[in-house]
Amino acid sequence: SQIKDQLRNDMRNQLLAERMQGQITNKATITPSEVKAFFYAVPTDSLPYFNAEVEIRELVYKPQVNAKEHEKAKARAEELRKRITENGEDFAELAKKYSADLGSGQSGGDLGFQKRGTFVPEFEAAVYKLEQDQVSQVIETEFGFHIIQMLERRGNLVHARHILIKPEITDADLDAAKAKLDSVRQSIMNGEMTFSMAVKRFGDKNTASYNNDGRVANPRTGNTFFEIADLETDVFFAIDGLNVGDITEPFPYRMQDGSTVYRLVLLQSRSKPHKADLKQDYGKIQTAALEQKKSEFTETWVLEKLRSTYLSVGPLFNACPNLQQLLAHNRP
Repeated sequence: SQIKDQLRNDMRNQLLAERMQGQITNKATITPSEVKAFFYAVPTDSLPYFNAEVEIRELVYKPQVNAKEHEKAKARAEELRKRITENGEDFAELAKKYSADLGSGQSGGDLGFQKRGTFVPEFEAAVYKLEQDQVSQVIETEFGFHIIQMLERRGNLVHARHILIKPEITDADLDAAKAKLDSVRQSIMNGEMTFSMAVKRFGDKNTASYNNDGRVANPRTGNTFFEIADLETDVFFAIDGLNVGDITEPFPYRMQDGSTVYRLVLLQSRSKPHKADLKQDYGKIQTAALEQKKSEFTETWVLEKLRSTYLSVGPLFNACPNLQQLLAHNRP
């Protein structure tokens, strides 16, 4: 219990520190002239080298469920609801056994306390109508069919659990998805639509790249540049040999929830290994300049606070040069 309390306090202090740092630096902006000055302040022989990199855009297409599987999943959800409401079977146990939401299913479908706006509209409309312990009718969303039980409500916070039944995607559905993307790819190549138009019309709205014009962000760096080692294996082989502007053939891709989708990838740019260049690497240099400015904002804030904050350093730490620097700014 003591260890848990300590960890909780440490986590709380860390979150408070991060929040304060965000407040200090949130007004930091960088202008093109500042980016240019930052770049030219670095000696030429100290400029970093960048490895070969690519930028990619994607169109992720979800296979459409056929009518037969749609009705089978709905009937399965209705059956489970009946077992809960009429037969008195335990909701949590059925969630553990049958829910396709593997994250919550392992804990009996428990979604924890969530605020308004967290869920998709159909789910949210249903959950906020429920009384405590009440079980909903079967609700359909883009994810499948849900049975929801309200556990507790505190104002706009709801604590609910659910069972998700997803229609099965058949091999025929996957084949149809591939054929659809083949057709979309051909339309782009024929000039009938742009890649951006195709993303908006056919892309999966729940994919992060959808709202970024199909641009894929590198999870390691946060920007859109990928070194070859950062690429997923299937993407690496799909774009190998392509020219900038070319689009891959459709290929299958497994999502985090285990579902299979089809994907088109456009090779947006490719660079060779090179020394940092202001024009070619402007985005990276801009990010580095902004981070330096944020660091300066934080340092200025700390020094200002030191002038009005009492510091006492024990004899064991008097020799620490970093503390001496702080104390120098802390003198009355």
